[in-house]
Amino acid sequence: QPTPDLSQGVGDITAIAVREGALVVWRETACYLLPGYGFTNTSDGQNFGPAQIISEDVGAISMESVAAIDAGWVFKSSKGWYLLSRSFSLEYIGGAVADYDSEAILSVTVIEAQHQVRCLSASRMLVLDTQAKQWLEWTIADGLDAVMWKGTHVYLTATGPKQQGTTYTNLTYGQDIDTAWIKPADLQGAVSIRMVQLLGEFRSACYVRVRIAYNYKMTNTPAVPEYVDDKTWLVSPSSTVGDVLQVKHGPKRPRCQSIKIRLTVVA
Repeated sequence: QPTPDLSQGVGDITAIAVREGALVVWRETACYLLPGYGFTNTSDGQNFGPAQIISEDVGAISMESVAAIDAGWVFKSSKGWYLLSRSFSLEYIGGAVADYDSEAILSVTVIEAQHQVRCLSASRMLVLDTQAKQWLEWTIADGLDAVMWKGTHVYLTATGPKQQGTTYTNLTYGQDIDTAWIKPADLQGAVSIRMVQLLGEFRSACYVRVRIAYNYKMTNTPAVPEYVDDKTWLVSPSSTVGDVLQVKHGPKRPRCQSIKIRLTVVA
């Protein structure tokens, strides 16, 4: 039987996938599209192809680094993480996690219920939120492999398997919100700001830290806003989840040309 020509690119064939009535083949430094359904077991029908080159310099490093999602395929190449869309176009999506490109990927698992692609290496778990199109990093450094088992994400360690928990306590992270420079008087003149008020929703016991910078003032090393006000407030009295959380802060320099506010909420 005739075989498709996949001579372009360097390295072995590393992964294959089928979708939209076409076969996608990845090599180490190339990927191809082969339309059609191929021969049947009795040699009826037509062969795949002819082969169409999607890329001559981007391929998949291994089958373990390819995952099918609704938008197409997420895969790890020697140049980082890419998305091969259902229209067979390539999009680089790995800029936020490029620092970890040298790490070998042990498994890629799709968690459909949570809209996540979890990519396990020996040093960490990288998580792609396919709805927000953002990356997360989990401090998992003992993983050897991962799989979906009875609807639960399980990863293997040297001492046995571990699975995703259903509860979590002792939350340690919070929110850090930094506004742009607010210019009520535009580029000239000045205004008087009597009060800055945070309005939110109470979720748990926390501290609220308010920092304010004025008049575009920046520090030199590094170049960050020079915050003059720095006040931390323990939310008190305790509220119930869902109640209004609000706190007022009077700026030290009410008369100013511009103001920049940073709000930090931590456990």
